[in-house]
Amino acid sequence: MNNRAFAKIASIMAVGIFIASSVYAENPKQDVYLHQLKDVSGIVFNPKDQEKFTVSTPHGIFTVRDNGLVKKLNKTPGYFMELISHPNNPNVMFASGYVSKTEKMGVVRTEDGGRNWQELGEGAKGKASFYAMTISPINPRILYGVDEAIQASRDGGKTWQVISPIQGERIFEIAVSPLNPQTVYAGTFNGLLKSEDGAKTWKNIGPIDKPVVSLEVTKQGEIHAFIYDYGYISSSEKSLKWKRGAKFFQNRALLNVTIDPRNPKHIYGVSDTGAMMISKDSGNSWASFEGHQYSSAKRIKAGKQLYEDNCLACHGKNGIGENPDDPAAIDDNGLPLAPSLNNTMHAWHHSDKQLILTILNGSPRNERMIAWKEQDLTREDAENLVAYMKSLWNFNSLSCQGPRHMSCMH
Repeated sequence: MNNRAFAKIASIMAVGIFIASSVYAENPKQDVYLHQLKDVSGIVFNPKDQEKFTVSTPHGIFTVRDNGLVKKLNKTPGYFMELISHPNNPNVMFASGYVSKTEKMGVVRTEDGGRNWQELGEGAKGKASFYAMTISPINPRILYGVDEAIQASRDGGKTWQVISPIQGERIFEIAVSPLNPQTVYAGTFNGLLKSEDGAKTWKNIGPIDKPVVSLEVTKQGEIHAFIYDYGYISSSEKSLKWKRGAKFFQNRALLNVTIDPRNPKHIYGVSDTGAMMISKDSGNSWASFEGHQYSSAKRIKAGKQLYEDNCLACHGKNGIGENPDDPAAIDDNGLPLAPSLNNTMHAWHHSDKQLILTILNGSPRNERMIAWKEQDLTREDAENLVAYMKSLWNFNSLSCQGPRHMSCMH
């Protein structure tokens, strides 16, 4: 098993961890985008807000626009490990984590969409640092949280009691049924579990006994989960007949799966690399959130035509490169041959912005890569070319794109 797949889980379960921001400044001098942030630990949607959604990160709480532009909401420091919203008021949210290397956050609450936070409760045995939380859609006074044990609150998060120890089950996620607040689901190291007595006793209901690292139950009673080394699954609560979506994730894990209530076919998740991923077909295929706004089928088709008209002669069919048998080959003038643009070389080491600028402006390191803007290619053309190029990449390349590629190579 790839230990990196559980890097997030290992870190959030460690005592006293705190990650300071290395990317986002309190008053950044330039725009910051989601793919520049280290990690996302929670995702919340407001069904009435079509322009943006909210995420928790080690750097604080941010809104994210469709193009990835982020804006920090809170000024209170802290490592937010979990973020959930009230089922009837998305401006009311709950979170937990750490406020310093040694101080746990307990449970905090906001009533203004994430700008201001107040301590709500501690936990059953002093301040908790819940890395997994859930709230009942039909009785929002009932919450569950997981740290060293499974805890529950029946007064909206103010007071907590230990329901059961984890008992050797490594729990990654927890979710409560919209049909009955006593019905709770847990994603564990050994599979998907269900409790019908408020998280006291459990039975295995999953299709396979492998680690379930993502879990969500929608208000409509649909269970969605990601099983490591198996794929994305879904089912109704009543039938428990599992539908298997995307299967091939190249030993990566998909964390924090969240269905967009504004468009239920859109599902968001976070790769264990920290990159936000998105599915626009109910979990059957996945792409990176970076650049997703120009990755429609229409634009990929347009990019493919542009590629075949302008790029294929050098970069080869389906981006295999000018000389795929010898990637280091050079021409008669000592210049490198055109590299592959698929998974096999380094195209995915660069961000969308870098790729687009290289297409438009050429490469200062290789005069064979001309500035295509001088050949009347537009910015939109370059975006379409990148969309097509990324359609050739697998999940690993997509989730390791840009600066994240360094950690993916180890």
